[in-house]
Amino acid sequence: MTEADRSDPKRCTGQRKDGTPCAAAVMGAGTLCYAHDPARATERDQARRKGGANSATRHRLARLVPATLRPMIGSLLDALREVRANYARRGHDKREGVPPPSPSGPG
Repeated sequence: MTEADRSDPKRCTGQRKDGTPCAAAVMGAGTLCYAHDPARATERDQARRKGGANSATRHRLARLVPATLRPMIGSLLDALREVRANYARRGHDKREGVPPPSPSGPG
């Protein structure tokens, strides 16, 4: 690669969804960038899935859960699913079957 190639990289010949030309640099000998190259579609999909599995939101949420509850979360979610499934089997609306809170509070 020459100095001129580094200072003025080839630009993608693809178009964005809004119809404007893509301004991304082309890597390698092709004419399309990573986002527009159909040969890299599988690679993009895998990267997208990996990014979703490692999302910052998931990590922030995990830090908000108290340490004493972390080991129990799976069991709590399973119990909640079981309760919902029982309501569905009995034909109850998700909002039905639970008595309204007492105006004077619990007990």
